[in-house]
Amino acid sequence: MTWLLVPSVQVWGPTIQAAAFSHMWTLIGSSCILFLVVSRCINRSTALMLVPLQIIVTFSPFMWGGRTRPEDFEVVFALITFFVLFKEKKYSYIVAGMMIACCFFIKPSLATAPIFMSIAALAGTCGGWRLNGRRWVSESISQRIKNLMWNSLLLCFGGGLIGGCLLGWIATFDDIQGWYRQNVQWPLEYRTLFLQTRSFPESIRLCFNTLQRTQLIALLGGTFGGLIIGVKKHTWLVILLFAYIIGEIIRITWEQTGWAYLVTGLVAPMIIACSLWGLIRRPRFYPFLGWLMPMILLFLIVYTTSCYRQLEVWNTRISSHVPSPYEYMEKQMAPFYKPGEIVLATGNDYQILLHLNAPRPYPILHCHLGLVSKQERTKALDHYKEHPPK
Repeated sequence: MTWLLVPSVQVWGPTIQAAAFSHMWTLIGSSCILFLVVSRCINRSTALMLVPLQIIVTFSPFMWGGRTRPEDFEVVFALITFFVLFKEKKYSYIVAGMMIACCFFIKPSLATAPIFMSIAALAGTCGGWRLNGRRWVSESISQRIKNLMWNSLLLCFGGGLIGGCLLGWIATFDDIQGWYRQNVQWPLEYRTLFLQTRSFPESIRLCFNTLQRTQLIALLGGTFGGLIIGVKKHTWLVILLFAYIIGEIIRITWEQTGWAYLVTGLVAPMIIACSLWGLIRRPRFYPFLGWLMPMILLFLIVYTTSCYRQLEVWNTRISSHVPSPYEYMEKQMAPFYKPGEIVLATGNDYQILLHLNAPRPYPILHCHLGLVSKQERTKALDHYKEHPPK
């Protein structure tokens, strides 16, 4: 994730503007891919209506939108994987492998949906799928196995290319053992503790409760309706979308928490799937169903985010000049420290770290020290002893 933030930080420095720019390009990238897919499968006018809808939903206060998180970058990489596999080009599996590696190195669980889509595409290759999945190709079993092995090698090559470069850089300029502890070992230990108290059915129930709290449960129902409508005309698209959505649901379930931002990756594929309602050919309604159905299902989010919420923000920030909580805290703390002094921030909220110009805390938060091994706890305490706030 550091590499993705470097360009904007180089231009604006470690500021809120840099974080906002990084978030902006993820929205632009995901919107472009959504537009290309929907305009190809439905029509361009529907695609133009769905692009702002996707941006509005991403910024929804129900999903804690407006902050730069790893899930925002995963949306772009997963959509790129979906788009290249949908087009079925020679380079598709190389790009898909590269996107899987990018997601994994941001956060291992984020690679779930790209992996599911790649497996679905490989299964289609083995079965003889061709252009948009509209027909089966008569190929011998040996040729199908050959295609499967070749595409699998291309997938591994793409993943190995990105993974090798990043691991080589970490081994040369950083600590590869520390990277493994922070990004692989610690998250697994953390989840294991929760798995002892929460069964798989409970995790599935928590996932759907999260969708309900974020006002996306109605869109999920419309999504499966759209998949059923589009399965005949756009079979290959529906297969990839189904794998995409199932992968995201499994990722949210695997996270074992109910944080609202986890469902960010589901927004784009569900909107694309719901746009397939536009394939219905009925008088009066069919030209509009592609964008009208998602709009109706997301009405509460659209109203809250784009109307009520924006008027409230305008009145608070522009008319009344009321500072945000972090700006107020920065103003209150300003007399007590000078530039160059270290502020101890024990949270991982980047808005606090950027506003206060504070260094990043130890990767394991103080509230999690009781959940880790004794060795990890000792290293964290030693870190704070060696780097006390001044």
